[in-house]
Amino acid sequence: MDTAVQELKQKVCIKAVKGLYRGSERIDMGEGFRQEVRICLERARLVTQSYKETEWQPMVIRRAKALKKVLENMTIYIQDKEPIVGNMASDPYSIPTYPELYWRWLEKAVENEYRHLLDDEGREELKEINSYWKGKSVHGMERDLVSESMKPHLWYNGVTSFSYQWDMVLPNYEKILRVGLRGIVKEAEERLSEMEADLNIDTREYLEQKSFLQAVIISLEAAITFAKRYAELAREKSRSEGDPKRKRELEEIAEICDWVPENPARTLHEALQCFFFIHLIIDFLELPTLGQSEAGSDYVPLL
Repeated sequence: MDTAVQELKQKVCIKAVKGLYRGSERIDMGEGFRQEVRICLERARLVTQSYKETEWQPMVIRRAKALKKVLENMTIYIQDKEPIVGNMASDPYSIPTYPELYWRWLEKAVENEYRHLLDDEGREELKEINSYWKGKSVHGMERDLVSESMKPHLWYNGVTSFSYQWDMVLPNYEKILRVGLRGIVKEAEERLSEMEADLNIDTREYLEQKSFLQAVIISLEAAITFAKRYAELAREKSRSEGDPKRKRELEEIAEICDWVPENPARTLHEALQCFFFIHLIIDFLELPTLGQSEAGSDYVPLL
């Protein structure tokens, strides 16, 4: 194994310790996450700011603009020796939170078994953020979506059985690697032009499709900007890098992030970096909420 890879593996912070349940019995109170792990409120803060700024806009547009707000403003960093870049929180020891999906259990947990995840100032900010999401997030709205006969079965072993699933949306990686996000933006723009020229299109269908396609363009442009932020950071770090080998690596990272995911991948390194950016956005920075809620009734996919 490459020495750099070995060093990077040693630095990886494994966030979770072990499951909190064994059968129907709760175990390991307070040990769901390692003691050095912290909650990063940056994503929650940015998403909440965006939703406040986009009240009364179509939900699909609001979700796209929230993603744009996160990708253009979140903290990014490049760790020593890593060849593939990208992060989901403000530092390697932190995890993001998703108030548009849940807030109640987390607010209680950080006062009890997960108290070490936030300091007092963080707990106060979390409460402030959550105050906006009361009645808007998926968590807590499930009882309005099922029949009375099903309500007693909503909870199992202390965990809701209502589907709050990540990893249920698989982007078309083959297409992204083949045409790049710029190619998909072009498709969306062409479809918008076709719709505007179609005098026979149903008004409701037109408005829905227009909002969706606009949201696709906003989301993909934001993903391109996200990558270019890493390109600029890599260039900045290369200027002050004393090790000639690492300096060349950072310059290469800058070139790669300038190219993908905007354009088709030409090398294995570009393909891996493109894949990782899309994986980060889909599974950690955007939130493919499939439940019906004020924050999650529409999902903007990377096509």
